[in-house]
Amino acid sequence: MRKFISAVTSLAVAASMASVLMPASVIAAEDASKGLSLEAYSEADSKYAAMGSNITVSAEDIKAGDVTIPCALYLDEVDHADTIGAAWTVNGGADAANITFTAYLPTDSYWSSAKNYTLANGTEISTDSYLTFAGSYDDVDEIYSNQGKHVIACQKGQKSANVDNYFFSENWTNGGHESVYTGEKSNSHPVVVFDVVLPKGTSAGEYTLDFLHFNTSNDPTKVNPITMIETTGRYTKELGNLNLTPLTINVKGEGNIDDKTTTTTTTTTTTKKDD
Repeated sequence: MRKFISAVTSLAVAASMASVLMPASVIAAEDASKGLSLEAYSEADSKYAAMGSNITVSAEDIKAGDVTIPCALYLDEVDHADTIGAAWTVNGGADAANITFTAYLPTDSYWSSAKNYTLANGTEISTDSYLTFAGSYDDVDEIYSNQGKHVIACQKGQKSANVDNYFFSENWTNGGHESVYTGEKSNSHPVVVFDVVLPKGTSAGEYTLDFLHFNTSNDPTKVNPITMIETTGRYTKELGNLNLTPLTINVKGEGNIDDKTTTTTTTTTTTKKDD
């Protein structure tokens, strides 16, 4: 059984983390743009792991019981971020309000037994925690540690975001040290991992996990979007240099036209001629 953290009761901690983001007003020059994407968690032991940002749930599976989809937030960049802030909610089909999220801390056990990894520098490690995109290995103590500080909010509804459905926010800082990628690239491993749970019998249709963009600052002279990245400059949707990829979950069923079978009947009439 995987350990997980329960819903955070307030956005106050997440908002306070967002407030420490640098008040940069210039567009960073290191990357022309950075990217954040919501996807199926590619390292999970799940039938959905390889589906990326477009997941399909069969009518048979949703009819049989609750469907749990391990998902993750991924970072796409060339130069290392100092802070990452991201928030999202679920929208779409008739039962979006019934879909829930479950958050997992990088410091807790995630796998039921230790999993083997090879780090970017070739070091082989074994751990029952999931690896994040940034981390370091201590050769002396032979211990791997995910880098930085994570502040997570996961709850039903968020007043500041004007959201009634499930809400998730992740705020990460590098702890004052330049981050080191755990794998070859920034998206070799996720920023944070979470589950999307679709209740048994969820109506057929298209559901989306969409990024949010409200301001977390109480200072009228400062704008801190909930979804942003900072290094020596700022990356946001508003500045046009932050590429965001939402997650789509297509639940199949009687409500999907492409699931229906069309039968064409041809009637042949034979007329007998008089002798």
